[in-house]
Amino acid sequence: FPVTIGAGGGEPLKTWFMERDLKFWMRDKQFGKVLNRIFRELPIYGSVVLKIVDGTPYFVDLRNFIVEQGAETLDKSNYIIEIHNYTPDEFRRIAKQMKWNKSDVNDVIEKFHQMKGVSHIRLYERYGEVEEDGEWKYKRVYLADVGVDQFDQRGNLEAQHAGVELSSEEWEGNPYWEFHWEKDNSRWLGIGVVESLMEPQIRVNELVNLQAKGSSWAALRIFQTRDSSVNRNLMTNIS
Repeated sequence: FPVTIGAGGGEPLKTWFMERDLKFWMRDKQFGKVLNRIFRELPIYGSVVLKIVDGTPYFVDLRNFIVEQGAETLDKSNYIIEIHNYTPDEFRRIAKQMKWNKSDVNDVIEKFHQMKGVSHIRLYERYGEVEEDGEWKYKRVYLADVGVDQFDQRGNLEAQHAGVELSSEEWEGNPYWEFHWEKDNSRWLGIGVVESLMEPQIRVNELVNLQAKGSSWAALRIFQTRDSSVNRNLMTNIS
């Protein structure tokens, strides 16, 4: 078999096995499709975020991704929040995988059914520091935003629902990988080609519209006659 030379003259056999293992993992996870999607979406949105769950990469919907907008990178953000929307059946399945307390899960579903005008259970997955007994610890917290606010007879808010905390554990780092097309130091979100060309595109659209209007007027024909019976007001006799 072909021998791969490791860096610094290391053991070629180990390097070869590691290379084969990487290729197998990339084929198993269809990593080529992941790379293609990254480079397809980067120029459009300016940023792409991947989440690694049990060794499998998933694309994060930026509409449901909340970070400190002034942070340079995710590692420098004081908090990272991902919003998940689940139906009750999906929530039960996720709760079983995460091994959450059954009483808490039943509490979430019961409070969800009491809510009106809501079709999905909103679950917050938060990474950041949390104060406990006067100490700050970096934790991953899952909180279900379910419940009904309490109002008095006059309609004043008496008690706001606090949701249901499903789990809270100390965590190191975060499971997200970020990619940016272009960066501005004033914000975390990247700048894509669509945003970079926004002003020039507006100007091009204005010029095209003016040319279209000019062509419309140029297509009009003006006829002249010596017949005195024809009204000589050009504003009413242009065809």
